[in-house]
Amino acid sequence: MLIAAPFPWPQILLLLLLPHLLDASIFEQASRSRCEPIEIPLCKDIPYKYTYFPNSLPQPDQQSLQTQTEHFKPLIKTNCNPHIKFFVCSVFAPMCPELMPQAVTSCRSVCEEVKRDCVSILEKFGIEWPELLNCSRFPQAPDLCMKPTNEHNSYLGTDQLESEQRDSVASIEGRIFAKAIPTCPNDLVNLDPTDRNGHCALQCNRDAMFDDAKKEFARFWMLLWASINLAITTFTVLTFLIDRQRFRFPERSIFYLSACYMLFSLPSLSRAFISYERSACERIPTGQSFLIIGTLDNTPCVISFILTYYFSMASSLWWLMLTFTCNARIAIL
Repeated sequence: MLIAAPFPWPQILLLLLLPHLLDASIFEQASRSRCEPIEIPLCKDIPYKYTYFPNSLPQPDQQSLQTQTEHFKPLIKTNCNPHIKFFVCSVFAPMCPELMPQAVTSCRSVCEEVKRDCVSILEKFGIEWPELLNCSRFPQAPDLCMKPTNEHNSYLGTDQLESEQRDSVASIEGRIFAKAIPTCPNDLVNLDPTDRNGHCALQCNRDAMFDDAKKEFARFWMLLWASINLAITTFTVLTFLIDRQRFRFPERSIFYLSACYMLFSLPSLSRAFISYERSACERIPTGQSFLIIGTLDNTPCVISFILTYYFSMASSLWWLMLTFTCNARIAIL
């Protein structure tokens, strides 16, 4: 009796998903993004002149962003907060320091201040605070961001306000200049800030390479097919164990092949009961969490690698063995 060999679903699915998931990779974004002069009319008179584009907003050009900024003009005209225009422009056209091109937007405290003063106006018209301006999306110290220094800015005149905003931008540029030695991009963490040649690593729980929707889709997809793979291979292994003498080569190769795929599926299934932070992340003394690489300190990660690498290689060898034994049987017949 021949037992159907399990199809290598995990490898095939990974190959199918990879091109789709890599379309928003940090490496592709880094190769396209650069400092550009601000072309949005609303934001041409703000204290800085260059913006980082393409930025995190899914728009092909600055003209498309201009259409979105038009929706905020009525709110800006109310002057509900002295920094409302500066804040909105920092979202659609984040500052780009020429020394180290990267997107620098307003600090979270600025967002919270603007929201506190302006949300009531939107609520009068039954409009909720835009998700795009969700304050939890904005950085806070010690991350790089723009923040006016004067806490009582509601009493400042226009000239004083613009001067204060220019000072904030100059302060950011000064911090950029001080960090002009080799450092890490926004989405990476420096594992040793005191070392000029220190290594960078991806931050955990950040959308550096994939957004949350794609990560959740990949997680669900891999869990689904790993579960199916485990069920099929377990059935095959148990069928063999019930009557070992019944199966000779080349059928016996299918048993070893199934056993390899059964163990190969365990790392994918482990995400159901071992958190991502526990299996793939570590923390540096500053408290930042990063994706581990090139170390054996994380036991779940090491075990996952061993199971994946060893049994994927072993399954390939057993596929080869199955081919040879089948050819040998055909030759004998």
